[in-house]
Amino acid sequence: MDKWKRYTGEEILYNALDENGVVSNEPMLEDAVKLGISTSSNGECILLKFYWTDGFGWYFKDGKITFILHECKVGDSVVGRTMRGYKTCLKKALLQDIGYYFKIKNYQYTKFSKKLKDLAEEFGYTDINKFIIDHFGMFLITTPKFVCHATMTEDIKRLINTLEDSISKATSSPSEYWGDKTSNMKQIMLDFDADDLPFEMMPDRVDLADTGEILNSILKEEINGIDD
Repeated sequence: MDKWKRYTGEEILYNALDENGVVSNEPMLEDAVKLGISTSSNGECILLKFYWTDGFGWYFKDGKITFILHECKVGDSVVGRTMRGYKTCLKKALLQDIGYYFKIKNYQYTKFSKKLKDLAEEFGYTDINKFIIDHFGMFLITTPKFVCHATMTEDIKRLINTLEDSISKATSSPSEYWGDKTSNMKQIMLDFDADDLPFEMMPDRVDLADTGEILNSILKEEINGIDD
């Protein structure tokens, strides 16, 4: 399916509303995004709950595959109320997502589904972790205020490489990296220029059909992973 169905930010937020009509619950927003991704892609792209992530999944089409990690943030105190606050939230979420990326790369997360094992074998891999890292394509960050698609551009690859040493030495979990005073991870993220990251405001500027366009571009250009 080259072109995904239209699925708006308004639909995502509607499916994440609590009993008071407010998006206040992170798992509900996670589930709303997973539903939207599955519906928009006609089931060709899936996000699943995986260890402590807010979603891990893949898009498989025409013999090509790319992997996704999803991080979701909810609440004004976390997401912010201004563009400056949104950008800080984005950096926090991206750091956390990169932490999960290294959990996979460093073989700390190793329990995978049979479906993923079978896919790895189709691509000639017996090492599922390496399969994921070699074909990793996107950090997806969603909040009630904005959505960001951070693909494996040269800037993101450099950021990952810069963080690798600090993350390998971290004793805290990825959700605690931002506040880890024994590490320079927060400063690395503060120094990172996020202005060039695709950043769409919710709900009016968000359509998951655009997510499909980005993922199709990744498959077409094969800009997955980090070169060794």
